[in-house]
Amino acid sequence: MDINRYMELLDRAEKLKNNTRHSWTSSGRHESIAEHSWRLAFMAYFMKDEFPDVDINKVILMCMMHDFGEAFTGDIPAFDKTSDDENTEENVIGQGIEDDQNIRNREDEVKDTYVDRQGTEPEMSGEDRKMYEIYMKKAIKLAQKAYVQGDVPIGCVIVKDNKVIARGYNKRNLKKTTLAHAELLAIEQASKKLGDWRLEDCTMYVTLEPCQMCAGAIVQARIPKVVIGCMNKKAGCAGSILNMFDMSAFNHQVETVYGICQEECSSLMKDFFADLRKGVVVGSRQR
Repeated sequence: MDINRYMELLDRAEKLKNNTRHSWTSSGRHESIAEHSWRLAFMAYFMKDEFPDVDINKVILMCMMHDFGEAFTGDIPAFDKTSDDENTEENVIGQGIEDDQNIRNREDEVKDTYVDRQGTEPEMSGEDRKMYEIYMKKAIKLAQKAYVQGDVPIGCVIVKDNKVIARGYNKRNLKKTTLAHAELLAIEQASKKLGDWRLEDCTMYVTLEPCQMCAGAIVQARIPKVVIGCMNKKAGCAGSILNMFDMSAFNHQVETVYGICQEECSSLMKDFFADLRKGVVVGSRQR
């Protein structure tokens, strides 16, 4: 984008802070158009989970831009707006639309990369998928043990030479320690089994995307591959919030396979928190 055109676009947008609307704030003053657009975008963002199939980036952009023309025309309530007013607004918006498209194109590139990392099932043979599912189902059985004891249902197995050498399931509440995550317990068990902190020839299977603590431990343990059941949008660090497995600054990167037994893993989490809200889960002190 040409820097001069970019600054011109920002200058236009700044006018939205000065132009007020016909509506009022709770403090008794006129609301600015910028405040109105910001609040609408704010509301849209927090509704995204209710409409998972909607392109939320596009919705937020629409919220931000829908009254952009009023930077020049001033506020025109919908019930007073004429076709001439609409044409004027469209012409004003058109002057900046090319620049906006360039921004969206770059956002789409980032989004595509993100989706490929965390959401798209990788190409694999039927034999590989069958093997992944066999070990993931073992991890799911462990997660069910955590469920029964009142801990968030996360299970993990570590495999070497096609044999399970370590198992772990979440015991954070049971042990009253933040260190009792499924992945950490399995890593500790595998290290004792092999007599080495390096787990270089192992594959980890875990039902939920690892948090920052567990992702860091996986990198430190030099585990070359992690197979993940479902993603964790609130705390996941293998693609959701960030991807600690693919940071070139680290001396070790981790190959990641996503979406194995995803529906089963996801349902287990949803059922747990549904029961938790009803007070069904034993020992249920969760955030």
